[in-house]
Amino acid sequence: MTKILVVIGLAAAALTLLGLFVNQMYPVSTLHYRLDVTFEVDSKQVTGSGVHRLHTKRLRGLSQKMFLLTASGEAVIVDLPDRKSVFVLLTSPTPDGTYTGGVKGRYDFLLADACGLWEKRDELGPSGFVRFLGTVTGTCAVPEEELPLMVAFGDEADPTSVERVFPGDPEPVLGPGVRFVGASVTVTDAPVTTGIADRLTWLSEYPEPGLDSQDRSSTSRLARILKHGYFRRPSRD
Repeated sequence: MTKILVVIGLAAAALTLLGLFVNQMYPVSTLHYRLDVTFEVDSKQVTGSGVHRLHTKRLRGLSQKMFLLTASGEAVIVDLPDRKSVFVLLTSPTPDGTYTGGVKGRYDFLLADACGLWEKRDELGPSGFVRFLGTVTGTCAVPEEELPLMVAFGDEADPTSVERVFPGDPEPVLGPGVRFVGASVTVTDAPVTTGIADRLTWLSEYPEPGLDSQDRSSTSRLARILKHGYFRRPSRD
């Protein structure tokens, strides 16, 4: 009996050490950040905010992709008085402003890009960088070239009525007297924002279809390439 207990104890100790080794070599980190987006309407500023979650993990194996950043949450809504509301999505255009529907992953880098964190990657190495991302604090302005995709709807009950809002020129969609002011990210302990499905009742669960689920040629190209998952992305880690 004593020998059995000793073996069990050694096995438990070995598992503990293995767990510590795995955590040291392949760490994970998680933080929440608030995205604040501000517009000006007839000289009055309006801000919409939403809290997202960033999960980072060190990958195993021989892949050249040494770590993975995954953001989750819901689109930030900026309710402009007497105008269409702006939805700031969990997807991003390329730095030159082009959007083809194939750049969803860039949004995962929003916090690192806005706060200039990539320089720490070479200094700390992959595992150290993952742990570092879990300790970030403070607020950072989001450069214009890193802004997420912004859209509005002619009718929020009709997903195919979606239109792109360009921060540099929002008036064609939002009307005269509207100006984009800026955006920032702030690390926070607040819970991830929820509730967008109460607003956009047509949102579906994963796997998400396109906004134009029938891919009709009569709708805009944007409606055919945008996915429901750009409005709500649950955590899957």
